[in-house]
Amino acid sequence: MRNQSLRFASFSILLSLGSLAASAQNPGYRLELSDHTSGWVILVNDTQKPIEAFTVTATCGPMTTTPTYDALDFSAGGSSHPAVKGLQPSLIQPGQRFFAQVNLAPQPSGCAWQGKVEGVIYVDGTYDGEESAIRDLQARRAGIAAALQYWTNTQLGAHEQTVAANNLSNAELLSQDDLAKTWSYTCRDQPSVCAYWAGRRHVDQDVAQGLKRNVAINAYLDRWTAKFDADAAFKALEPTFPSPISDRDAATRLSTAR
Repeated sequence: MRNQSLRFASFSILLSLGSLAASAQNPGYRLELSDHTSGWVILVNDTQKPIEAFTVTATCGPMTTTPTYDALDFSAGGSSHPAVKGLQPSLIQPGQRFFAQVNLAPQPSGCAWQGKVEGVIYVDGTYDGEESAIRDLQARRAGIAAALQYWTNTQLGAHEQTVAANNLSNAELLSQDDLAKTWSYTCRDQPSVCAYWAGRRHVDQDVAQGLKRNVAINAYLDRWTAKFDADAAFKALEPTFPSPISDRDAATRLSTAR
């Protein structure tokens, strides 16, 4: 009787471990390509929670690329896509097939693109996947938030030609400095630092383009900032994945770049 109990207990443990492994292999989201071996990157959300950011690694022969999507990358509540009628909601809803703005072109070698979802951030602040992937996503968000804070504190009065011209020059200079930092050798060893500066450059470029077109950039930045302020996931993940660049270091960089 005792041997039977031990065998049953061992079987139960193995069954539990098998269930855990199956759960790990089937996280509830999956990657598709519109043409099966190439084409648009599609994330299918089979979970019960909306996804607001994800990162992918795709390889084809010697080629490797890391497409990402983040609902906090823009101020609007939705985005258009050539393969989708109407707007896609910025949050990837349960059951949704979300088309990212990345098209993996067929390669001359004829290889098939192979993709893997490295990590996702859910709307409630939980996450799944590689912690390094989540760290990089959160670092980019921190860079965007810091740049939004900088420009919110900067006068962007387009009605004064001198002020507008100075800010345009400043935005272009900062964007170039951001790009230089994403090219530095530290990116190899500290990818989250590069992700931070990429996030700042994303905002600085938008500001420069907005000033060139003389759009209502203040209202645009206010909407974007409000979206960050209302985002629970970004706040929830800050203690676990803090910004790789301190406010003091960022301020030093701003004073030397101008």
